[in-house]
Amino acid sequence: MTTADYISTLSFQYGNEVNGENSLDTLPAAPKLIAEREADMRIERLNQVWGHADATVRNLSHKYRRLWDGAITELADYKGTIYVT
Repeated sequence: MTTADYISTLSFQYGNEVNGENSLDTLPAAPKLIAEREADMRIERLNQVWGHADATVRNLSHKYRRLWDGAITELADYKGTIYVT
C-alpha cells in the first residue's frame, strides 16, 4: 500500500479530536475587567491579555478547552500590574 492509498483510507470528522472529545459550541466567558486609573488604556491592555491567553488555549485539546471556561474570572490592572483571579 502506498502512502497516498493509506491517506485516502483515513476519515476525518470535523469537530472531533483523536481522543473523541467534541469541540465547544460556545466561546468561553470573558472575565470581569477592572482598571483604576487611565481606564480606557488599561482596559484595552486587559483585553489584549485575555485575547492572547484565549488564543493560546484554542491551540490545545478540546478537553482542556472545556476546563478553560471560567478559569479566569477577573483581570485587574492596578498601577501597571495585572492581577489574575
